Parts: sequence; C-alpha cells; structure tokens
Amino acid sequence: MSRFFNNLYNLILEFNESFLSLVAFFRQRPGLVALLIILLVLLIAGIILLIIYKKLKGKYLARLIYKREFSTKNVYAGETVTLTETIYNPTFFPLFSVDVEEYFLGGLWLDGAKPDPLLKAGDEQEPVLSRFTLLPFMQTKRHHEVFCEKRGHYEISSVRIYRKNDPLFVSAPAEIYVYPALVDPMINSFPVSCLLGEYTSKRRLIQDPFSFAGIREYRFGDAMSAINYKATARHPIIAMSDIMVNIKDYCTGRIFMVYQNFHLQNAGKGLYDNYEKLMEYGLSVSSALIRDAVHNGCKVGFAANCPVENESYVRYPMQSSDEHYKQIMQGFASMRLSDGISIKQLLQMDIDEGLNNAEIIFLTTYMDDDIDDRLRMLKQYSNAVTVITLSEEDLEQ
Repeated sequence: MSRFFNNLYNLILEFNESFLSLVAFFRQRPGLVALLIILLVLLIAGIILLIIYKKLKGKYLARLIYKREFSTKNVYAGETVTLTETIYNPTFFPLFSVDVEEYFLGGLWLDGAKPDPLLKAGDEQEPVLSRFTLLPFMQTKRHHEVFCEKRGHYEISSVRIYRKNDPLFVSAPAEIYVYPALVDPMINSFPVSCLLGEYTSKRRLIQDPFSFAGIREYRFGDAMSAINYKATARHPIIAMSDIMVNIKDYCTGRIFMVYQNFHLQNAGKGLYDNYEKLMEYGLSVSSALIRDAVHNGCKVGFAANCPVENESYVRYPMQSSDEHYKQIMQGFASMRLSDGISIKQLLQMDIDEGLNNAEIIFLTTYMDDDIDDRLRMLKQYSNAVTVITLSEEDLEQ
C-alpha cells in the first residue's frame, strides 16, 4: 500500500515540475500567450457563428426566388433545347452550398445523360442535384442542354431545397411540347383532285379576307384596311410598330384531310409488339404532311380514332395558319396511343358532312371491305384518296 502512495507521490511531483516548467516557458514568452488566447477566442467565436449561421440559413433559404424555363416550348423529338435555372438571393444573408434537387421525366435527358430504353415517357428519372453559392442580393443562372428523346407533353412542377430537418419545396413550373420526330414526305407527291386557283409557288400570295388568324404589329406595306383599331387603341402609339393589324389566312387551291387509324386487326405478333413504334411513326408522317401543307398555304385537317380526354376520337378542322399547325402538334404531343371508336365511324362522320374536293391521306396498318367502301364513297364526292400502309418495314428505315 505504501508503495502505491509512493508512486502516486512521485507522479504528482513530476506533473508539478512539468507544469511549473510550462508556466515558466509561457511567462518568458508573453507574445505567444496572447496569440494563443486570440486563437482560442476566434475558435470559440467561429463555433458560435457557425451554430448561428446554420440556424438562420434555413430561415433565409425560404426567401430564395427560383425559376426555370425552356428556351422554346415546342420542339421535335430528337432535338435539343436549353433549360435555364435562375436563382436569386433577395436578402443580405450569404448562402453557401445551396443544394437544389429536381426531377425530370423519362424522355428528357439532361447534360448528355444517356436515354434509358426501359424508362417510359412520363416516368420519373433519378433526381438531379445542383449546388449554388449565393452572396447577398446575388442572382445566378445555370444552363443545361436537354435532349428531347420522345414525343410527349412534359410538365415539371417543383424543386426541393435541402434544409437541416425540413426540406423546402419551391414551385418552379416549366413545360415543353415534344412533337413527333421529323420525317419528310412532300404533299406535292400526292394526286391533285382539284385546283381552284394557281399553285405555282410555295409563297402565300392570296389572302382570304373572311378568315381571321390573329393580330400583329404594323409592317411597312400593310394596307390601311388591315388596321385593327380596337387593339391599337388599347395602348399609346409612339411608333408605327405600335399600330396593330389583322392577320388573314392564305388561300390556295388544295385542301387536305389526314386520317390515322390507331386500330390493329388480324395483325401478326410483330405488329402488336411494335404497336407504339408504328403509331409513333404514323404520327411523324401525319405531322410532316400537315407541316408541309401549312407551309405551302394549304388548308389541312386531321382526324384519328384515338381517345383524347373525354372524347373517343380526335378531330381538327381544315384550316391554314401557323397557329392551327401549333394546335395540332400540341395535340399530338399530348396524345396517348390507343384506339377509341372504329375508323369506319370516323370516316362516316365526314361522309355525312359531305366532305368534298379534298386530298385525303389515310394512314393505316390494314384495309378491309368496310374501309374500302367508305373511301370509295369519299371519292364519289370528288375527293382524291391516298392510302399509306404502316408496316414493320417502316421501322427499319
């Protein structure tokens, strides 16, 4: 027992000597002591500031202004657009390492990401994380290249900003219509049933005075009779460009009606397995025909036995304007591939309406007696009918 106390006594003496030596060391170096005290105070202050910063950061993150937009709202499948993120810190509080998480839908691929063949259009991909550092009252923009792989109407709604305990969801809506992929059939290659006027130029030379297509700014050469006085009176007139004029549709001798049959009948296994690809190709052909017709000033309509919203078919009247083309293409982007009413019913509607003097282009995977009968009846109304058969060979091109 006494040996234990002796060892403890010796240890205390050694510790005391070391302590006295250390005190003597610092007593001889007062500048070093002051520096250590300053460093200790700074360390404690830094820890306190870090704790305060973390507590305040969550509060100021909620004041961030975040938005995003595509460089265009309408694009063809296979093309690339730019998505711009804009984030603004409207406070005096600096925000470091702001993590913004956003989700993208299958069919849109960000910054060179490779398309996943197993992911369907509309399904969510893995989230994409962006990190920002924002000084007081600082705004920053970040641009992403987005590859639009598949046709569809894509709407992205919100992003998530990470906070310590409670993630912050910020509304940042953006939408884009991806039209069917481009193909190049020319309407001039189809038969002509009637030419009411000349069709020697692709330029739109003849305006229809009874067809109103919209309003635009005054341009040199516009007729005084084209001025829309009500629209012009809504704002002060400073320059000639403040005058608003009416836009009229352009006339031509050809009118087109495009039909697409979404039903398969007595098809082989290959057609059923490739149904979506065939219908997508059919939509690409239809959109190319409609685009070419509108570009040449022709009136064109579209009908298909594909259900849309509460209707069992889709129909667009025969018109000729860029807005009409845009309306049809946005409908194509939102279209789900399935069959609604029978194609015979759809054709019968136009027969009953007395459709005449039109170039009818009929896209289908099969023909039968009922379809033949109705197309023959349409020919009796001075319509020219061209049938385009969709097959597996089209998918190999």
